[in-house]
Amino acid sequence: MINVPRALGRDLSLVFRRLGRGRPAAPVLVEWIAGRDGLTIQAVGPDAAVRHHVPGRQPEARFVTSVSEFTDGSGPLVTIRPEPGLNGRPRLQFPTPPKRFTEVSGRLFAALAAAGSVAARDFTTGFVLNRIQLRGGRGSVVASDAKQLLVQTGFAFPWSGDVLVPNAEVCSALATRTPENAAVARTATHVWIRSGPWTVVLPVHEGRFPEVDPLVARTERPGSELILGDADRERLIRELPKLPDAMEEGRPVTIDLAGPVLRAGGEKEPVATVPLPHSRVQGKRIRLTCDRTYLLAALKLGFTRMSASTADQPLVWRDDTRTHLFLPLSEPDSDGPEPQPRTRKSTGTTESAPAPVRPPKPSGAVRPSRVPPAPPVPSTAVAQPERCRKRPKRTAGERNGWGGLWSRLRGLFRGPGRSG
Repeated sequence: MINVPRALGRDLSLVFRRLGRGRPAAPVLVEWIAGRDGLTIQAVGPDAAVRHHVPGRQPEARFVTSVSEFTDGSGPLVTIRPEPGLNGRPRLQFPTPPKRFTEVSGRLFAALAAAGSVAARDFTTGFVLNRIQLRGGRGSVVASDAKQLLVQTGFAFPWSGDVLVPNAEVCSALATRTPENAAVARTATHVWIRSGPWTVVLPVHEGRFPEVDPLVARTERPGSELILGDADRERLIRELPKLPDAMEEGRPVTIDLAGPVLRAGGEKEPVATVPLPHSRVQGKRIRLTCDRTYLLAALKLGFTRMSASTADQPLVWRDDTRTHLFLPLSEPDSDGPEPQPRTRKSTGTTESAPAPVRPPKPSGAVRPSRVPPAPPVPSTAVAQPERCRKRPKRTAGERNGWGGLWSRLRGLFRGPGRSG
């Protein structure tokens, strides 16, 4: 039997419950180890293992409970008792810790939580976008779902190369429960993150992740910039979900930098306008139409500066250490006009270009026998040259839907093949 403070019991419950989130119903088992080194509480899930350590000498004890016991009872202390049927189970298979950790600055758990909000939920493409990339040489945390991309820098990871780790929900629970500094280590099979009394172990996965540096470099060109005031950002977070056309395809909203204002509606509902009086614009006054879901994600991540070179290029949100970008909903129609006959201007009129002059036939040439012309072919069956063939008209979903960052930006991230 062990007594823990009520606040600690609540934190343990919130963190350990995340280990079983989205998995088949099964109790999350927690192992308690007490002794002269203090109290260690640990649990192992499919995507992460979590350990919490309380210093101070304790009576020798070791047993297993379920998470549900943390919320039982009332008062300042929670009494943890071995549950019938659980005591005597074998010790949890917690990974073997490394001998050396390296300090990293910044809120690493907060960065992993932000990356988890951007990463794909399932594996649906040749890229493993349901994982988070930790880049050793460049010290960054990268996540994408093929529609948006988040790059966070400033982490001096003590390994070379890049590793992929799961999008573990425990990182979101620990983002507000750990100090700013953390220590990290890597073994052949796991990445270890330690911050305060908490330690999280993430398994290393194999897979192919897109190379994002060329895409980020392409978005660094100068363009129009919107600098949001804090009051306007908070107002947009409140009002974006309630604006008209929230159920339409793409959930479109328009950012008009001439105001600056934000507009929504016009398809089936009246247009609603949200002025941004505490914001300012630098550069050309353009209009940008985007999915409000990704705009809201950027605002919730705390971004206040957005730039875009043209209306069909990515909307890029930046601060000192982070870059978040996503594509607009509309793009220029690449179906150009039908090829026209060559013309030349002459005193305000348009004339067809003269036909080329044929050279005269040499004298004494033998005139070939006349071949009857082929029967006429219906115009619908005449094959046009490839360069003049009219492209099929795209549907609204093809024009405005997401083709993916990797495929729509000139095939920049098209790899040699798909891999699981």
